[in-house]
Amino acid sequence: MITDVTAGSQGNKERLAFVFDTRKVKFGGLAGELVLPPFQKKDPETGQTIYEPAEQLARTPYTCGFTAGWTNFQLTTIHILYGDDKPDNPDRAREIQTIATTLSKRADGKTEWSNNNILLGNFNIYGPF
Repeated sequence: MITDVTAGSQGNKERLAFVFDTRKVKFGGLAGELVLPPFQKKDPETGQTIYEPAEQLARTPYTCGFTAGWTNFQLTTIHILYGDDKPDNPDRAREIQTIATTLSKRADGKTEWSNNNILLGNFNIYGPF
């Protein structure tokens, strides 16, 4: 399973992929990109809910559903923003936190393809956050 080329200068025309042994694991039919949901807030004057688009990640995470034996799970692979070569890069930390929060909410969702989520990939971590 493979993605299209990532557009934009920060994406480096990269692709994300899953390679798996079909004798052990089966593709479950779910494949897509992890798109961050919009922010919700109330308009102070009208009280209406306003939706503002979230800034998407430089390289959109790729997620697929799989089955193995009696269980199902989703794999999500990422390539976190490289940025500066230092452990406390705020952009990198923000991307990691955003993905962790998004997947945490999905793990508790009642309409998700699977509540078993595994995150893997290149985190570009140089030290503890």
